[in-house]
Amino acid sequence: KLTHQEDNAVSNFFALLGSMPHLQSLKIDQLSRRIATSDWEMLSDFLADENCRLEHLAIGGPGLNDLRASTVAKGLASNKSLQSLLIRSPCLIHSGWGVLAAAMKKQGRLKNLFLRFCKMSSKAASDIIETAPELSALESLKLRGCEILGPSDHLADVLAKGRNLRLFHMDQMDTSSEFYSRLGQALNVTTSCQQLNVPITAKDPEQVIDAFAAALDANRTLEGFTLSEGMFGLSLVAPPIDGLAARTLIKALSRCEGLRRINLTGIELSDTCVQAVLTKLVDCANLESLTIRVEGLSKGLEDGLDTLLHEGSKIQSLVIAPPLTMHGSWSRRSSYLVPGAIGRALGKRVPLHKLTIDDIVLEGAELAAFKENAEVHQGQA
Repeated sequence: KLTHQEDNAVSNFFALLGSMPHLQSLKIDQLSRRIATSDWEMLSDFLADENCRLEHLAIGGPGLNDLRASTVAKGLASNKSLQSLLIRSPCLIHSGWGVLAAAMKKQGRLKNLFLRFCKMSSKAASDIIETAPELSALESLKLRGCEILGPSDHLADVLAKGRNLRLFHMDQMDTSSEFYSRLGQALNVTTSCQQLNVPITAKDPEQVIDAFAAALDANRTLEGFTLSEGMFGLSLVAPPIDGLAARTLIKALSRCEGLRRINLTGIELSDTCVQAVLTKLVDCANLESLTIRVEGLSKGLEDGLDTLLHEGSKIQSLVIAPPLTMHGSWSRRSSYLVPGAIGRALGKRVPLHKLTIDDIVLEGAELAAFKENAEVHQGQA
């Protein structure tokens, strides 16, 4: 934490950067408001130095405001090595984004851009969205916990415009239904996106799922798909997803031939629909990794897993997350059900390399049976 000027510690630190030309990674994302202009200029000079070999930079904190961003942008524009940039700042809101976007465009080598817990105006977001597709090397754009002061629907447009964008990631953010509509349109246009991570809106999750299902149906580029939680988690979301919406989504996903990773922790599958969902996922012939959040450890979940983890299954990673309303714990009454299904799956030589079921209680005969199957499987994993 570079937070004060005691004994010129901050100035000395930035001065040191000039003597470390082989530095490849620098994380200074808690810079305070008290850092002097001259220190920011030293950082800018370091970035601009022709001998700079820095590839990864994480920068931010209250000290990174619109004014300081302009100073950093001068060095960024002349940089020849940076490939990954993480920005984290609650105080960089307006004009600084436009200046940074222009510097990124001039620099031209960024492959990964990560905006974390930033606050920005709708115009500033537009600056980033309009610039990102012009960054010819950009492969990954991530936004986490960002607060857009105004409409944010246009964030979806970057997916349609990005020529080489392989990963588009948003989480811990809430957006409008219009955003999902535009994202669906973008999915029908993009030819490069392989990994899509988006938060589920707290207002009408089933409507969002229907919109996605239409866009995902038979997509040819996606290898990974994640529905994550919105800004306020699942506590404000409607009851567990039940019935048609979940089945519609899984039917669409099962038609995406290249899909290898599915993560649905943003929604909670009800006891009554989880079996149908898992049974339908058998049609995802190349599925290697599955993460789901379920209402409980029900008989439907066990039977669904029994079907999904068949002898020809390619699933290597299985994560079953508890409902957030239970604060991460299961009832003891149902805890014995799933291990039986997993045990039988291990006996079928399903190539599981990773298994996570939080806070399961195994006792007596259940534990013995699970242990026996696991030992049989040990040589395979």
